[in-house]
Amino acid sequence: MNTDTIIRRLDELGVTMTASGNRLDLRPGSRVPEDLQVAVRLHKLDLIDRLPLELPDDRELAEIVSRVWKRGYVLLWSSVLQDTVAFTRTWEDSKHVPLAFTVYTLDELVSLFNGDPVDEGSLRSIHSAKQLGGRIVDARDINSIDSQGETEHE
Repeated sequence: MNTDTIIRRLDELGVTMTASGNRLDLRPGSRVPEDLQVAVRLHKLDLIDRLPLELPDDRELAEIVSRVWKRGYVLLWSSVLQDTVAFTRTWEDSKHVPLAFTVYTLDELVSLFNGDPVDEGSLRSIHSAKQLGGRIVDARDINSIDSQGETEHE
């Protein structure tokens, strides 16, 4: 099954696609039969490429997002972290990034910045973990982590 066929079948089922970073959401997902779910997983990046890109209002941020989608990555200097960072589309794209850069995938950035604001101290702690090879899998309640990495409880 090719990408055009997948899009046509989803449309026939009344299913809409949206993307956030490298995540593809199908709504309502209950309408998608299992064979189509498998095809969507296999063609996920192609399907995301077909969706209209919603760029932020800020021109600089829009340019960064555009470069990540076109090239697979962008290399930057972070004045907050005082370090080099790379934003990549996927982990596969990070293979093209020089070793001196700490890599953040779009999924990680969405997880970090798609909720409550992250304070600078938490961001620096996360960055330190990333430099040691850590990955961001869930950034909920990131501001409730104390300086020793322990979760605070009320």
